[in-house]
Amino acid sequence: MTAEIGIRRNEQQNFVLSASLYVTMAGVDQATAERFVKRGHEVCPYSNAIRGNVDVKITVNVR
Repeated sequence: MTAEIGIRRNEQQNFVLSASLYVTMAGVDQATAERFVKRGHEVCPYSNAIRGNVDVKITVNVR
């Protein structure tokens, strides 16, 4: 997994954080990989701490 953290302006022109997560998995199909990553994002304490405060974009690829 690779993470890119950025700062952008929101609609009110305030600075806010954003995160892009790029996950690559091998040995599973695309649907399984996406379910696995989605569930991980739901239970991750870091994800829970920032949910609603940081825009997170997740991209899942399989090899």
